[in-house]
Amino acid sequence: MNNPFFSIIIPVYNLENYIEECIDSIVNQEFNDLEVIIINDGSSDRSHQICLNYNEKHSHISYIYQENSGVAITRNNGLKNARGQYIIFIDGDDYIINKNALSNLYRAIIDSNYPDIILHEETRLFSKSNLYYENNIELIKNNQGAHISDNLDELIYNEIIVASPWDKIVKRTILINHNISFPKNIKSEDMLWVADLLPHVQSYLLFPNSIYMYRQNRIGSFTTSVNDKHLYDIFEMLEIGLVKNQKYDLIFQKNLEHYWAEHYVFLLMNFNIIPKESRQIFLRNLKKYQYLLVKGATKNVDKVYKFYNYFGLKNTIKLLNFFRLINNLNKKYRLV
Repeated sequence: MNNPFFSIIIPVYNLENYIEECIDSIVNQEFNDLEVIIINDGSSDRSHQICLNYNEKHSHISYIYQENSGVAITRNNGLKNARGQYIIFIDGDDYIINKNALSNLYRAIIDSNYPDIILHEETRLFSKSNLYYENNIELIKNNQGAHISDNLDELIYNEIIVASPWDKIVKRTILINHNISFPKNIKSEDMLWVADLLPHVQSYLLFPNSIYMYRQNRIGSFTTSVNDKHLYDIFEMLEIGLVKNQKYDLIFQKNLEHYWAEHYVFLLMNFNIIPKESRQIFLRNLKKYQYLLVKGATKNVDKVYKFYNYFGLKNTIKLLNFFRLINNLNKKYRLV
């Protein structure tokens, strides 16, 4: 039996209200040279029975149940069982938008001589009548290249390369041959995964159409449940990433510093989530990396840099935390 072209890996944890829409968006695709690997991370709701039903009805769907271990181990287990030429990660509460999405991706990959990575942008779903698609890809001059490092600064600045696996379609051999996996027992593990992946990517393709619907503000999702554990873990990954970064050439180091600057801003914006008794220590640690706040890192960092350059780190933190509170208040009325 020939290996499928795509392996689609779906982690599931208590998603009984969303997982059918996710799986249906895949099984209804016009393209069928694929396998779907669903990994149930110890759900306590109806997710098990729902996924089992799909597994019994569709020969190209495999189903794995595991004791609750976290999304990193779940994705890693999916990758261990994958046979496809390209890996696609889809979160179980999201879905593919169009029935011809995978067939269009397939043709684009063939026409581009099988690039190492395909980057695409998501549409953000706040409600069925409230969708948002930024389309930063249209800002990039070259939609493909022989080596991603030639255009890495522009891809990071325009926030096309960000810390998520589901907006990247990657050759399985790159992940396997270089042992690139999601770090275990840590929150927001995507950040280090992307940083570990980039040095091993050469050719790339920017797919111009949005094919991925990213559900926003679901109760229990990352966007609604950031806590101090997340922030400590992000800071730990930032430190690990910057140490690893030192083995690359100076241009690549600078590009990855810009990538980490985006996450440094996230730490500043959520600083007040840290318990009061720990804030002084956390602030001292943050000060060691304020050199990341430079003009030209990313579009988002540029906005923060303007204020930081005039008013310093502490006042920047106050402003960003105020912005976060206002933003969260607005999101409160946009839950789906």
